[in-house]
Amino acid sequence: MIAAIKPAGSRTRGLLAYLYGPGRHDEHFDPHIVAAFTMLGMPDPGRDENATLTELARHLDEPVQLRNSEFGKPVTDHVWHCAVRAAPEDRQLSDAEWGEIAGHIVHAAGIAPEGDDLACRWIAVRHADDHIHVLATTVREDGRRPNSTTTASASATHAARSKRTTGYAS
Repeated sequence: MIAAIKPAGSRTRGLLAYLYGPGRHDEHFDPHIVAAFTMLGMPDPGRDENATLTELARHLDEPVQLRNSEFGKPVTDHVWHCAVRAAPEDRQLSDAEWGEIAGHIVHAAGIAPEGDDLACRWIAVRHADDHIHVLATTVREDGRRPNSTTTASASATHAARSKRTTGYAS
């Protein structure tokens, strides 16, 4: 597994447009959510023709918007993005396996520690056989920012590498 943390951004809807779009060279196919902070009621434009990217972005950004309205100073770097790719020698993983890997990554990065009901909102989108993208909005349900996103790159790389040693390699 190879995990790459992208620079923090401010446009949840913009990143979703890329993840659900055709890609730069028409390489994206069947984009859909494989894991999320909660799957119940999660709008997935890849699986529900009535769901929209704007609706999904608003759903993910709710804690961000609440914090912005409460504190007055907008959070501008709230979009966390990690691409996770299987190594060429890895076997093809199922959606469930990719979902499990995504959960380990957001836990290790401090985005959504296991058992933390107030953690950040996140989704993992798969639009190719060999990789997923994890998108998180880095404002917790209680309005605070997560503590450890500064070490997210090392944590995500460690989590992806640890999954490889537990049976996800070919």
